Amino acid sequence: MTSTETSTITPPSGMEHVQLTPLSETFVLEIKGLDLAKDSSPALITRLQELLADHAVLVIRSQNMDEAQQNAFTRSLGQQRDQGEHIWAPMPDPNAEVGKEGALGQLPILNNGNQLFFINGPDLCDTDHDPNVILDMKDQYKMHGTSCWHTGDTEKVDVEVVNILYPVIVPEREGHTQFANTTAAFENMDKETRAQLEKLRAIHCMVFPDIDFVDLPDPTPPVSQALVKENPKNGKKFLYLNFHDMDRIVGFDREASDALIKSLFNQTIREPFLYSHQWQEGDLVIWNCNGTLHRRGLIDPTVQRALRRTQVEVPMLQSTRSWDKTRKATKHEHDGTYWHPYPLKDD
Repeated sequence: MTSTETSTITPPSGMEHVQLTPLSETFVLEIKGLDLAKDSSPALITRLQELLADHAVLVIRSQNMDEAQQNAFTRSLGQQRDQGEHIWAPMPDPNAEVGKEGALGQLPILNNGNQLFFINGPDLCDTDHDPNVILDMKDQYKMHGTSCWHTGDTEKVDVEVVNILYPVIVPEREGHTQFANTTAAFENMDKETRAQLEKLRAIHCMVFPDIDFVDLPDPTPPVSQALVKENPKNGKKFLYLNFHDMDRIVGFDREASDALIKSLFNQTIREPFLYSHQWQEGDLVIWNCNGTLHRRGLIDPTVQRALRRTQVEVPMLQSTRSWDKTRKATKHEHDGTYWHPYPLKDD
């Protein structure tokens, strides 16, 4: 997964003082020269939203943000989401703090309501009891949750978000956050295939794996999502995928559905559609969940890592075609089983 810098690009009007550098052949833009804790004017926010619409992932370097400043910046982009709405997250605790003694809940996550803290490593959490951790790449398609390629909140009705991550503790090794470009992957397909995919919908449902030491919630109600959505800012279409929550393609039997979903992931999770972000002090990473997949990469269990996440709904980036919108699925469209398309057999 490449993260090699290429030539810089000309910044838009009003951002002449910043340096913009693509970090990937198909998406991801590095931004240097901003101090968002001091300058988050409406004009600058609009330009960042426009850059996000076109590049999907923004890596803004050398930021120094505390929790309050990250909340303020998040609210400047749109409507900040309450992190307590996630069924898989621990109950909100206004005193949640990285390194503070206290219950983490079922997974190594702290929730203070507006923010989630994803934590790993000694003295922070018990890596041996994180069912989502990938310690070896051979396990990457056997795991669940954040270690699987996913788009946030696809199990919800009409929820499309932008994620914002800031490193509280930068890992010395591993702990990358990885991204895939589902817009470029869709554009790379032939015209006939794209037209066929645009006609399809997929059932999404969060069905939790059976883990003996974790008391996980019941499955979420199934919803019907468009398989292909559209970016309202630039009109580009993208695959709307979630390795963890996609159950099946509507109208397909299980075998045909699994085969198509596996094919879509095979065509998406490959170069040049991938980017792996190695965290540095002060990185603020913002990405549009529409048009991307993301996941947590390999974890070194001897290394501490803590990332602080906020979420925001940005009207400019919400898919607008009526056919894009989520529909509640009938109970007959989901059989209640947990699935993974990888491996359909041991490859």
